[in-house]
Amino acid sequence: GVKCDWGGHDSIYEHNLITSYPDRWNEDCVGFFGEFKEGHGHIVRNNTCVVPDVFTATTTETTSISLDDCAGSKAVLENNTYFSPDGSIGIYCYDSEGDDSYDQTVYTLEEGQRRFGLEKGTVTRRTPSNETEIVVWAKNILW
Repeated sequence: GVKCDWGGHDSIYEHNLITSYPDRWNEDCVGFFGEFKEGHGHIVRNNTCVVPDVFTATTTETTSISLDDCAGSKAVLENNTYFSPDGSIGIYCYDSEGDDSYDQTVYTLEEGQRRFGLEKGTVTRRTPSNETEIVVWAKNILW
């Protein structure tokens, strides 16, 4: 997935097909940590993130977005599509306690949209059982 740990700003990440393997590398579809000035957060829009069915048989992890401060996030996340085996997504908010510790709260997509204005226009779907369909998506992006 797309990840940023305390470096860079103003990146635009769009029109990509991402595969995420949370059971193998604890990999999120999107993960941003670091403070950005207003108007200088990353933009993640019009992407597709897929967690393949075959890689989730031994895990309880879900497709996810991780942000260090959901309420104060300067990132723009919108119009993305997330595919997971159960058709859901978790938004993990790691809000700082001010003492180098973090309080992790997980929200559904709908809760994240309503509470924080994250992922406007974004939808979730079940991962297609036919892997050929995912390959077709990749070819459509590349050609």
